[in-house]
Amino acid sequence: MGLNNITFVTQGTGGITSVFNPDNITEEIDYAWYKDTQNADKPFEADPESDMSKPQAYSWVKAPRYNNLPFETGPLARQWLSGEYRNGISTMDRTIARVLEARKIASIMNILVKNLIPGVSVQKEYTIPEIGIGKGLIDSTRGALGHWLKVNNQIISFYQIITPSAWNLST
Repeated sequence: MGLNNITFVTQGTGGITSVFNPDNITEEIDYAWYKDTQNADKPFEADPESDMSKPQAYSWVKAPRYNNLPFETGPLARQWLSGEYRNGISTMDRTIARVLEARKIASIMNILVKNLIPGVSVQKEYTIPEIGIGKGLIDSTRGALGHWLKVNNQIISFYQIITPSAWNLST
């Protein structure tokens, strides 16, 4: 069994298991100091330009959305989805979820270590392409993290990030 077949977290939203679609990630800028431009909500196409005089804006934080909805990300969300913790959603519950997740990660590390093959390199040499696009999405310790980039002439020409803090600070 390869590591790609090991699943530690349930996928889904609203109690319904579903497949994740990264194209459903957008960023609202209604109340952020960024100009409202075409495709401003699409991470792969947005080129944020500041607008300090934007009416009703109050923050530099964009509001990430999935299917137009805000989402809790991080340890509490993962514990909730897996059914391992359902006691509440307070600050204390988030702290408890972090502790429970640390214990779970220690157990997972034992499984991953058993899959290591001594002396076998899994790192491959990488050559930056002349032109390309890419995205990297991961559920980090703090929550959902996304990177979007474009490469032209082997140089990054566009870069966008959505941090766990942006998910957790958005309203």
